[in-house]
Amino acid sequence: MQATERQLDEAIGKYYPTATIWVSRGRYTYTTSDLRATGHFTEPDERKFRRQLALELRTLNQRGYFVKVQQTTIEG
Repeated sequence: MQATERQLDEAIGKYYPTATIWVSRGRYTYTTSDLRATGHFTEPDERKFRRQLALELRTLNQRGYFVKVQQTTIEG
């Protein structure tokens, strides 16, 4: 039996705090499952944006969060 992505997310969430990062063109927003960290970042320069996103991923991972990145359209 193959596990679906949703089943895996639920199983991981039971044992580890998770963080989700929603990425749109030049902007990202993130939140953690325990709501201890939330934030957003906007940068029109793609190189600076990618660098900041990588730094955010690394920081959340070092804090012990299982990080999931989703491509989306963020309004506002």
